[in-house]
Amino acid sequence: NIVAAIYGSAAVGLNVAVTQHQGEAVAHLVNMEGKAKSTEVAAERINRAEQYANSAQITGSAGSGSVGVGFAYVDDISTTEATVKGTKLDHYSNNDGSDKVTASNTSHLINEMAKGELALSIGGGAGILVNVNNIENKTSANVINSELGKTAHAQNAIVNAKNKFAAEFTQVAADAALGSVGVGVEITTVDSTVTANVLGSDISAQNLDVKAEEERSVDATAVAASV
Repeated sequence: NIVAAIYGSAAVGLNVAVTQHQGEAVAHLVNMEGKAKSTEVAAERINRAEQYANSAQITGSAGSGSVGVGFAYVDDISTTEATVKGTKLDHYSNNDGSDKVTASNTSHLINEMAKGELALSIGGGAGILVNVNNIENKTSANVINSELGKTAHAQNAIVNAKNKFAAEFTQVAADAALGSVGVGVEITTVDSTVTANVLGSDISAQNLDVKAEEERSVDATAVAASV
């Protein structure tokens, strides 16, 4: 939080919040043989980022040319992967237990910007709020060149991948007097890939569920400037 009170001269109040997350959540079962009542290979990632760029307060009189800037940036890049490869898994009897391969990623962003005030009189002041979000999530569940339940099958075989993105953005623009400008900019780029793959495999089960799912929810609120 930066507070500046300037009269009759140029001034800049700058409030910056930057968050960068890069990570992997990986679960692999490779080149294995065995028996079990149930087998689960699961990768899960949960990311929550909260940013507050508030109270950028600029007061300027005539001819001041003062500027209040709030800037928030989030970079979330991740890979979440669950894979069974080159593996033979069996059960003790038919309809016995389950085989699960699941990958789940959840990204939750909360950005709140410039909840302060900007009082700028005649003289060309500006209140500028900029929020930039770059989201790149890859989520996959894979069964590759494997045999699941070939001799004694499971009740359920599940290969599921799920990606969930939720965002809450709030911008409260400044109050500005004659000749001043309040500007709010929100840019969010979401590039996600969600896949559930069964490749070159033999899966036997009473119920088979192969599913890729994505859920996105964005709640944006912008309160315009009063000029």
